[in-house]
Amino acid sequence: MRRYAALYGPVTATAPRQVVLRLDGRSQPCEAHHDAVAALAPGDELVILSRAMPATLAPLAAQAGETGARITLAATEFRAVKEFEAALRDVPEVAVELRLEDADPDRIETAQRFATGVGAALRAEFLVTPGRWYDFEAAALLCAEHGVPLSYALVDQDGHAPLDDVSAHEVQFVTDVVIS
Repeated sequence: MRRYAALYGPVTATAPRQVVLRLDGRSQPCEAHHDAVAALAPGDELVILSRAMPATLAPLAAQAGETGARITLAATEFRAVKEFEAALRDVPEVAVELRLEDADPDRIETAQRFATGVGAALRAEFLVTPGRWYDFEAAALLCAEHGVPLSYALVDQDGHAPLDDVSAHEVQFVTDVVIS
């Protein structure tokens, strides 16, 4: 965003906003989180990024749903189906994104149950890193088997590009494997 800021015009009060909350998955949402969600308007989007998606985050998602905002839940693990199902029952636009680290069928099946429970489509994203790039093919095959769209990412949620730490030759090798 910083790099391309000059391409964007001035932000007006009517422009849809995206609020991204990065949570560790163990702590309770704080007052600042609830304040940020309360300021959402119809057409805005709340993205909750968390390692896990614990039941403690369901009230925050429900609060966002009451504002008319779209909700994206992105995590490597989804469990609290009942809590989120009740919280998001009347929210029309919910997306669930599984952040894959390997080809784990149980994780995909659990995420599918979670997405179905909240009435959302499931998509998956695989972060390509020097230590995990070789898992991409198995993850892609597993996602295809389960009918889950898969994309790959080169930048993590904190803006770090793990492949920046390897040589250009190694990046080309990884790119050739992923694209093939």
